[in-house]
Amino acid sequence: MKKVIALAHTLSQKLKNAKHPVAVYILCYTAFFALCALAVFCHFIIRGKSLVWCGQSGNIDGISQHYVALSYWGTYLRDIVRTLFTEGRLHLPLFDTSIGWGGDVLQTLSYYVMGDPLNLLSALVPRAYTEYLYQFLILVRLYLAGLAFSAFALHLKKGNRFYTLIGSMVYLFTGYMAVTGVVSGAADALAGKAAKIAVSGAVPGVG
Repeated sequence: MKKVIALAHTLSQKLKNAKHPVAVYILCYTAFFALCALAVFCHFIIRGKSLVWCGQSGNIDGISQHYVALSYWGTYLRDIVRTLFTEGRLHLPLFDTSIGWGGDVLQTLSYYVMGDPLNLLSALVPRAYTEYLYQFLILVRLYLAGLAFSAFALHLKKGNRFYTLIGSMVYLFTGYMAVTGVVSGAADALAGKAAKIAVSGAVPGVG
């Protein structure tokens, strides 16, 4: 325990006295995030499980809604690009009979994938590999959520950078953050909220 405390104190001093504090903090944050993520999600790898949440009935939001929406969004974007280059016209389908009993594309997808720039990566990933993209985005969103939390905490100047680093890990790997990310990949919403709070505090009139 004494060695752990000594190591924590040393890291705290290095973060405090670093010549390039932002770069050093991000480097330390990335290392801590990688270790914590590995510890939290390693059992999925060991058991050969996916981060896409699906129950025995299959009627779970992760597999039945969010995964399907991401796959659909990738196909939708690729079709737009293909039509633009092959036919020379911009065609945006607005209604699709394959959505339930027929539904508005933009209205339906606005809840699931539209508005999140990370989901644009689905256009570059073949439909057969959407599962890997879905899992990758869960980790990316958690990573970005922690950075947003760090920016918010450092902006408020609460404690030193080491405490902020530890606080960001606690924030990220609580049950709520981990579960929302696995269920729907929704950690980006929390990251956006934290970033908005940080920006609104720094820039008058924002938020």
